[in-house]
Amino acid sequence: MAGSTCQPLLFYLMLKRLTLILLLFVHFYSFSQTACIDSFENKSLYNDRFKYITIGIPPPISGFDSSVIYNSGLHLIKKNTSNIVEWVKKMAFFSLARFTNSSNEITGVFVNEAAGPATGSRGIFKLANNGNLLWSKKIQISTPEFNNYGYLAKAKKGINDDIILCNAVLNKVSVTILNGDATLVKLSKNFTVSLPPGEDLITGEIELMNNSLYLVAITRKFQNIPIAGKSNLLLIKMDYNTGSIEKINYLHSDDLVTGTHPMYGNFVYEGIFSENVVLKTLDKKHLLMAGRKNYDLFNNNLFFALKIDSNLSIINSSIYHPPTSHTYLTASVETTPSIDNDGNILFAILRDSTILTQTSNSCYYFTTDSNLNITTQRKLNIKETGLNTNGYRLNAVPFLKGNNKAEVIFHTNSSQNDSVLHIVEIPLNVKDAPCRGEDFFYITAEKPTTTQLTAPPITEISPVTINITSYNILVQNDGVEERKFCVQKSICDTLKIKGNSKFCLPNDTATFIAYKNPFCSRKLNWALDTTAIKILSHSSDSTIRVKFLKPYAGYIWASFEGCVLKDSFLVEVSSPKQALSFGGDSMLCTGKTRILDAGAGFKTYRWQDNSSNQTFTVTTPGLYFAEVTDSCGNIFRDTIVIKPIDVTFNLSYPATICQYDTAVLNINPKLYDLRWSPSFDGLIQTNELKLFPASSTVYNLMASRFPGCQLTDTVLIKVQDCPVYIHIPTAFSPNNDGKNDSFKPLTEGRMTNYQFSIYNRFGQVVFNTTNVKQGWDGTVKGLAQNSGVFVYTCTYKFVDQPLVFKKGTVMLIR
Repeated sequence: MAGSTCQPLLFYLMLKRLTLILLLFVHFYSFSQTACIDSFENKSLYNDRFKYITIGIPPPISGFDSSVIYNSGLHLIKKNTSNIVEWVKKMAFFSLARFTNSSNEITGVFVNEAAGPATGSRGIFKLANNGNLLWSKKIQISTPEFNNYGYLAKAKKGINDDIILCNAVLNKVSVTILNGDATLVKLSKNFTVSLPPGEDLITGEIELMNNSLYLVAITRKFQNIPIAGKSNLLLIKMDYNTGSIEKINYLHSDDLVTGTHPMYGNFVYEGIFSENVVLKTLDKKHLLMAGRKNYDLFNNNLFFALKIDSNLSIINSSIYHPPTSHTYLTASVETTPSIDNDGNILFAILRDSTILTQTSNSCYYFTTDSNLNITTQRKLNIKETGLNTNGYRLNAVPFLKGNNKAEVIFHTNSSQNDSVLHIVEIPLNVKDAPCRGEDFFYITAEKPTTTQLTAPPITEISPVTINITSYNILVQNDGVEERKFCVQKSICDTLKIKGNSKFCLPNDTATFIAYKNPFCSRKLNWALDTTAIKILSHSSDSTIRVKFLKPYAGYIWASFEGCVLKDSFLVEVSSPKQALSFGGDSMLCTGKTRILDAGAGFKTYRWQDNSSNQTFTVTTPGLYFAEVTDSCGNIFRDTIVIKPIDVTFNLSYPATICQYDTAVLNINPKLYDLRWSPSFDGLIQTNELKLFPASSTVYNLMASRFPGCQLTDTVLIKVQDCPVYIHIPTAFSPNNDGKNDSFKPLTEGRMTNYQFSIYNRFGQVVFNTTNVKQGWDGTVKGLAQNSGVFVYTCTYKFVDQPLVFKKGTVMLIR
């Protein structure tokens, strides 16, 4: 008995434990589905040799596997997608990784110009996925203008991993394509550009799109007194295989900057004036170009972006203006913005603390979408991140990694302890001050127009001589010390919108608050129907003040970017009705009903029979009225008289006609949209319906008196076989006695191709007609003709009979 007593108890305890485990699992699963827990940490990379790079670091590149290769000048550093450093390579010379292939091999360029540009060493190298050197080649170019590092630094990836080189300087443009191993020159094209006097090429960027090369070159022209400068855009489209020029476009950006130079006085600048730009192919249809608008050391405060289509037309452009109070470090003009594959652009710049020390404790960055609209504006306090506290002197490098992830890389060489690369993660969907900056709306944008200019003549010149020789650069393993800073943890597991839910216009503003966990630092986004609701202000990302634009019933949503947690809030916005109107008095169509509609949106309805629906069905003529109340308590009334219809559709018509004759039916002019069946052999002219039945036919006719009121009738037109003949008299006496006063054929039957002409004895035409009912009255231009013989000709054709020609004479008797 004891064992039997314990068994149910044991079963109960097991069941209770399983239930508890299940509840815990459900709770954990629910929390994991709704909570968004983010842990962020930034890392500095320290290496003593970083302090020798004094010109600012170049931007990193994305690997084919979404890894990142950082360019620090004398090092290449690879991080995998888990943000772990895979390898560090110490380079013998200043080196720059340019692109990767599908095997994650890295193609880059190197330079050692200690002996000067003419005799220095520069070339191209390729590293394996593990960072080991596969090969390196020294490149020597015969033309002095292109025999420098800038020519190689623009290396781009071509078809089948080709290496595309280009440059535009002074009045020359050069494009070279090497194969993927830099052993063969596949294309070498060089041109001179006949620019206006005083205007020179200052830079050129090239991109591959749909088997064509697109070269965007910037020109510049200055004058000293008064200080003025103008910059233009030269766009060239070339065939990838032959290098032949397919299209040229020469444009001027119509933006204007005026100001005062601290040394030279007033100035006027027009155009871009930027030697450091980035060009990227977007969606295989467009090119995006962006950069700084740096005029000189004192005027480099603006930014620009252009969207260019495959026909070299600028379809969108923006100039971005920071406040005039902002001054940015002149060294940072070397930093280009970053463009991702979706066309988003990230700009990052340091702001001067003073113009003399040129050090900064503030970094400003902003992003734009593919339509060049600003999407994010933020300020990052460098001291608050835990980085260098003495200010930065070099550049801040923006880098878009995709999937709403981005970085700003800081570098300084002010001391040994500052020989670091500070890599600051700035997820664009997380509001995360101070580590990643705070919203700071400081940029305004304008949309400048462009002026089409006459394209300058471009002449092909002899190809440059390109010597490619083996040149083994030293690549050694090295390391970096990683230092974590500005670590944050964000927990977002609560979201609830609160506010009033019902509104009556014109009380059209309201405030809504989304309550969240205080430890949540993710940015909160609001979504609503912008055709009905407009956000007036954000006192914080959790609070919005809105204006209702129209009556509306729908939801306002709040959600964390990159997180499944969201909430919705139903609002109902009513508007006082202006009036109730049935329109003017109208008629009731015979045999029909009429729906009177008081209109949607009223709170109550009352008709003359005390019914309470929105609509009332009228079956007989009479007087009808309604009284309605809207949601705001306003009362409206209206009355309508429904009259009987004022027309009938019983048509009079010829019961019998001859074959080929026309049956004419008179239609009441109050009717419209007349239709008949069968619909062939008939036409409507004014208020007459003309029918041409070939045999006896029953016609069904329909017409409308007003919309929704259609009348019908049926008629039978009998067709009989009538005689067909033509008789032409031999004499007539036009003496106005009412007898035989005109000369014309006497006919019976439907006739076509009819022409009747009369001639005098001199062969002159005295009368001509194609109307079988029209005859000659014996006059010519109003003058009576003397008695005599006249000649006539007659051409005619009866339906279904051959064409006939007759000729004869007629005697005119006075």
